[in-house]
Amino acid sequence: MTKHPIIFSGTSIPALLDGRKTQTRRIVKLPNPTRHVVVDPGGTIFGPGPYIKAYRNTDMSPPEDGNIAAMHPRVHCPYGYPGDRLWVKEAYAAHELYEALKPSEIPAEGRVWSRLWFAARDSGCEDGPDHSDAGRWRNCLFMPLWASRITLEVTDVRVERVQGISEEDAIAEGVDAVSMAAMPRQGTWTRRQDFAQIWNKLNGKKPGCSWDDNPWVWVIEFRRIEPNKEGHA
Repeated sequence: MTKHPIIFSGTSIPALLDGRKTQTRRIVKLPNPTRHVVVDPGGTIFGPGPYIKAYRNTDMSPPEDGNIAAMHPRVHCPYGYPGDRLWVKEAYAAHELYEALKPSEIPAEGRVWSRLWFAARDSGCEDGPDHSDAGRWRNCLFMPLWASRITLEVTDVRVERVQGISEEDAIAEGVDAVSMAAMPRQGTWTRRQDFAQIWNKLNGKKPGCSWDDNPWVWVIEFRRIEPNKEGHA
């Protein structure tokens, strides 16, 4: 069992906490230039789950020098496979006493996740939590494992195009009336169409990553594990 960090947007955190979100889709980072990709189910030799073979030549034939590994690199899921765990990174704040300290410098008594503030729950103003004794919001990119309050167990990993998402999977992504409250939509839209709007909001400006580009994605299914007092399982 391996632990992997994963970042979720603030709007996804409530859905994770109440169990509405049990899937996430993340863009597969392919080596460039890539002409073709083939999904392989994987196995005991190359790994515990699916991976992508990225072919750089147009006809997918082996290179002349026989170096197939170099021509056909295997791209594995950076978020692990069934049985692994994901610890969620999100914006947080520690007590104002530790304002000038790096996360690694915060003493043991301050390293209790239940004594932290989280943007998805405690955001009362633009610059910091709505609590007088809380410090500034800290960037989720630099959240340490001890501060994480959400741990997920990976139950399945597969590879597909983003447009391959079904209506049922869109709901499992946490798409509902709550997640769409602040986004324009038509009353006749399906949750799959709603997901497309959310996807473009998060990824639409990245080259080759919009809904219309239909990129390859890792589909990671998970279940939430109750954290221990240190904030992770």
